[in-house]
Amino acid sequence: LQAALKMNPNAVDALVSLGEASLQDYDYQAGHAMADQALTVNPQSVGALLVKADLLISDSRQGEALPFIERALKVNPISEDALARMAAYRHLAGETKAATAIDSQILKTNPKPGRYYGAAAELLGRRLKFAEAEQYYRKAIADTPYLAGPLNGFGILLMRLGKEDEARKIFAAAREIDPYHVRVLN
Repeated sequence: LQAALKMNPNAVDALVSLGEASLQDYDYQAGHAMADQALTVNPQSVGALLVKADLLISDSRQGEALPFIERALKVNPISEDALARMAAYRHLAGETKAATAIDSQILKTNPKPGRYYGAAAELLGRRLKFAEAEQYYRKAIADTPYLAGPLNGFGILLMRLGKEDEARKIFAAAREIDPYHVRVLN
């Protein structure tokens, strides 16, 4: 990604990916810098807007994340990734009915929204909303058992909850799909 930025310092996708990597490493300052740079190049970048939202939510600043989620939904009102952030935001705000309404809305356009469920679960897990995250992960796996992401995330969540036997089974299934995922292998 750094090589891509040397060739084109305005490569929004590379900036967004580096922002996501910084989020994974809990380097929020670097993540914000990458997302801000991407938004300077393209203020309508849904990916950059969602990285900003993810960084803010992960840093317990979900109130500040709402405008970025709303902007992303204004650009793409049916974005499963943006709708997942909105559902997670609503859960974190204690607005369960509003989150459930988003769940129902997504089912109208996609009867098996595993990506949506997985994205919501990941954010909720980061904010220690384990019960809600577990429900979303289970839905994601039921709808899209071929996606490694929800399996990996759910396995890690189960480990955090001390459900090691169940996590072992989930990790085994995840390794079948993605044998190179470092966190799962560890």
